[in-house]
Amino acid sequence: MWRSLPVLVALVPLILSGPAHADPAGSRVRPLDPPAVRLLDAATRSSQTVRDLLVALQPSDVIVYLVRTMPNSERHHANLHFLAASGGVRYLRVWIDRWNPPLDQVALLAHELQHAVEIAESPWVVDQATLRRLYLRIGLPSVDGRRFETLAAQQVERQVLGELLNGMAGGREGGTTKAAVPR
Repeated sequence: MWRSLPVLVALVPLILSGPAHADPAGSRVRPLDPPAVRLLDAATRSSQTVRDLLVALQPSDVIVYLVRTMPNSERHHANLHFLAASGGVRYLRVWIDRWNPPLDQVALLAHELQHAVEIAESPWVVDQATLRRLYLRIGLPSVDGRRFETLAAQQVERQVLGELLNGMAGGREGGTTKAAVPR
């Protein structure tokens, strides 16, 4: 928890500024740095599944802050954290390890967006304790019991990777096989 404190402190001004100031367009997924902007753009252009997840999040009360970062000490490739609930809005942070290959970054983003949709569909999830209860119910625990995974998120990750590898964006021929996500 304490390792997340600097990130949480850095996000407090964004959280307190509210949705209208953080993103005038009202998008539910908000990149916090230029690499995250490029990742979200590449994912949106490259994958119908990512576009569908973004549409699913739009009517929700969930805001997802997206960051591309260095790997953490636990060697996770991507992660989602529940930050806070305030004023009828639930704030999440997704980070993607920037050293993952570009196609994997897009697939991992989709995976984490699926988790955000799972949270959005569970309005009673308002803190870490209720998040844990959700994933005890719908997820599979890791060996150490500290992390959870869902079959839906794993399926979404495979589906997006398939879209990217097949060059299928939105079911159209001619999609890109390069998710141009600069390091």
